[in-house]
Amino acid sequence: MASLLIAGRRCDALGQEQLATLPLVGLLCSRKCPGDVILAIYDAIRLLRDAGIPIVGGFHSPMEQECLELLLRGKQPVVICRARHLDARPAPPIRKGIEEGRVLLLSPFPASVRRVTTSTAHERNVLVSNMATVLFVPHAEPGGDVEGQVQASLISGKPIFTLPSKSNEGLEALGARSVSPQNLSARIRATLDS
Repeated sequence: MASLLIAGRRCDALGQEQLATLPLVGLLCSRKCPGDVILAIYDAIRLLRDAGIPIVGGFHSPMEQECLELLLRGKQPVVICRARHLDARPAPPIRKGIEEGRVLLLSPFPASVRRVTTSTAHERNVLVSNMATVLFVPHAEPGGDVEGQVQASLISGKPIFTLPSKSNEGLEALGARSVSPQNLSARIRATLDS
């Protein structure tokens, strides 16, 4: 296990350290997610995966976990930020990605932090936001931590994309750009390349 300085935080790392220096798309999604958004997320993540776009996320909420499963079936780089200390033995699909050189596990927490808390989840989301060049936020509950990260990231000038849905009108009102799953990869690629 290595130690890296990332976005001003000392992080334990397991995997390809160079992945932390790539232009990354940060994935943040609230726990509760409306049905129309869930269907669109599956399409969007498959298309991002197939386009080879590097993703960073905590992959903790149910939808984020589904996204990680889809991403681990691809070949693109994935950076996983934990809201607790790193496991010495990651799950087999993650371990396989590490062995292939396309997955990096990170944690800014000491060995004493064994459980995810509201506080550690918030710190992890801040790390994901800080590492990302652009954010993809399929859904954020009004008043929740993900919405707070969106507001902070927009203030710093970070581009944020979301999916078209009546339930995402609040994100759009904040300044997130609504993009269909079919156009998301191209819009993100253009943002990363600029």
